[in-house]
Amino acid sequence: MSRLWNSRRAAILPNSRMVYFQRNGIFHALACDAAGEIALHIIEENQDLGAASALLQQEGLSDAGLMLLDNPFILLPTAFENSDLPGFLPPTIKTTQVEKGLTIKVGNCAAEKNFHAIVPLYYIAKESAEKHKQLVYSCLIDGVLLVLFFRNGLCELANIYKVKNDSDILYFSVAPVKKAGLTVDRVHFEFLAETEELKSLMRTVSRFLPDASAAKIDLPYIAGEYPPFAPIAFLMYQYLQCELPAES
Repeated sequence: MSRLWNSRRAAILPNSRMVYFQRNGIFHALACDAAGEIALHIIEENQDLGAASALLQQEGLSDAGLMLLDNPFILLPTAFENSDLPGFLPPTIKTTQVEKGLTIKVGNCAAEKNFHAIVPLYYIAKESAEKHKQLVYSCLIDGVLLVLFFRNGLCELANIYKVKNDSDILYFSVAPVKKAGLTVDRVHFEFLAETEELKSLMRTVSRFLPDASAAKIDLPYIAGEYPPFAPIAFLMYQYLQCELPAES
């Protein structure tokens, strides 16, 4: 095991909020104190799920919620919450009300404390949508693309795709715009990804999208001293800052 990031600023207390994420041998854990400040942030190479679980116990993070990425989800107006769900959404569904009249339902989510990455991403994109009449916000994490489309401040689409290259990302980011009958010159596009992936992606999309930018990552670290895998940390941190409506 190799520790890639180790920030300890305060003790883990009973009222601390904690989340973790593990994918492709990289383990992330983040805890915030009652004031919302980062108390502990760990990133390490760890292929062993058992060892990761032991580390959570060791660090006092046994109550941490797991951030999910691959699970299917749907964005659903609350008015249709009791309607039949699409067949692709598997059982064991967790419902999160992201705002009045709008919920996100996640399949294969048995533990109440777990959550999908689309939830904090929704709030990040929503903030940007308040500045742009039409917005597509795309987030790339390890070959998984999360896309949200906002029109006039309202989220009309949230979806998840497996992608292999920049062309795939461009295609799925533009798809909701075409479906809405708009042209790309009337939409602002933002992309969140790892630094090197983002550089390549922005070179590609800038040839086709007149209004595209790299998303700003807001973490309580000194500029230029962000941890590796900063987009993942950004999603985890944002979730811990959310004042979520009641979940069921």
